[in-house]
Formats: sequence, C-alpha cells, structure tokens
Amino acid sequence: MNLLKLLLKITVIAVLVFVAIAVSGKMKRQKQIEAIARDAPNWSEAGFYLLQRDVPKNQKVWVMAPPNCPSQEAQQARLLCAAIQVAGVPCEISSQLQLNPDSPEEAERLKKFMDQVANPLVVVRGWGKGNPTVKEVIAQYRATK
Repeated sequence: MNLLKLLLKITVIAVLVFVAIAVSGKMKRQKQIEAIARDAPNWSEAGFYLLQRDVPKNQKVWVMAPPNCPSQEAQQARLLCAAIQVAGVPCEISSQLQLNPDSPEEAERLKKFMDQVANPLVVVRGWGKGNPTVKEVIAQYRATK
C-alpha cells in the first residue's frame, strides 16, 4: 500500500513538472514571437535590417571590408562588390561604417544586429545585411529607390 502511494505521488509530481515545463516553454516562445513582431518594421522584404533612418538617398551600395586585406572574407567582399557592379548597381568597398543612433534604445538595437551579422556586411541606403547574395542586394537596391 505504501509503495502504491509513493508511485502515485511520483506520478503526480512528474505530471506537474511536465506541465510546468510545457507552460514555461510556451510562454518563452510567445515572448520571442512578440519581440519579433515589435522588430518587424526594421526588416525589409529582401532580408535587410534598418541600420539608420533618414539616410540620404545614396546611390552606392557599400560592402564593408578592410582595404587590401588578403583574408578570405575580404576576398569574398571584393567578389561580391564586383558582381554587384556587373549587375549595373554602383558599389564600393568601405572599411568604415558610421551610424549615429538617436537614443540608447536605438544604439542597443544596432548593437544586437551588429553582434550577430555575418561578413561581409552590405549596406544599401541605410539597410544592412550580412553576407547577402547579389540577387538580394539588387532587390533591396530597387526597393529603396
């Protein structure tokens, strides 16, 4: 009889733990969905992230890479820039990106993006994306004319 009571208690505790884990997982996922929804206006259809609002309509695409660097990433950046130019879009390699956030919240938003972006970073009229395809760059360029 005592063994049966012990098994019943263990079963009840296991069920309660399972329910608690499931509920907390669902709440965490809901928070993630809400965070994505809040950040949605910062993403373009081509997958570029809004780096800076009110950017002058710069006609050039900027591919961020250190000048004269022999690294694989820098070579990839130069090849990407050349392919963008062949497609008829003006493009330049740059080693500096100057962003002027308006507030601490804006600075934190940019920091979160820059911490996870892949190289090379490509900037099209204030919108940035890490390691995009030529097709994505052209789509963003045309969408922001």
